[in-house]
Amino acid sequence: MKRMQLTLRGERDYVQAASIFDSILTIRNLDEGKIKNIDFSMRRFTNKQCSLITKYKSEIDERKIIGDYQDASGKIKIIELKEEIKVRFPYQEYEITDQCSIHEKTISIPDIVAEYTFIEKLIAAYKVLLQTLFGSSGNFFFFIRLTLDYIPIGSFDITYDRIISNKYYQGTITKQGGNKIGSIFFGVKKS
Repeated sequence: MKRMQLTLRGERDYVQAASIFDSILTIRNLDEGKIKNIDFSMRRFTNKQCSLITKYKSEIDERKIIGDYQDASGKIKIIELKEEIKVRFPYQEYEITDQCSIHEKTISIPDIVAEYTFIEKLIAAYKVLLQTLFGSSGNFFFFIRLTLDYIPIGSFDITYDRIISNKYYQGTITKQGGNKIGSIFFGVKKS
């Protein structure tokens, strides 16, 4: 079991999926440019520290599992611990989204947003695309799943594709130029 050191960001009262994803890459000492066949999903929100389990038995308490990660090198379960997260850092999502451009159902994320990780840019950009297409008033969009052939270096696009079962918003991730490299899924809570 490998313990993560997670922080809350901005005004959120939960850990961002991007923070968990980046922590997995750090703990496993993975180079973004070399990871292949990624499947990352979050089952629920948490405001507690987490651990990664690579060798697990079927008798894991399913209620403690908050997410799953898999790539070409293996599978991981993300397990919630009892300790609440007490450290918080500022986070200005607009620093990412102000650099992006939207055309119809596609958002383009330029390479110039370099100080943020791929997953931070991906999640922030897709959320703002959904808010633009469906409105932000009364809609709380949140990350559910990412499937990805590889992590692109540089610019990329996300195109909204469809709503699945009236509650999941699927988008296609392409390297600029149109080559599909993955899919992203968000859920929505209505208020």
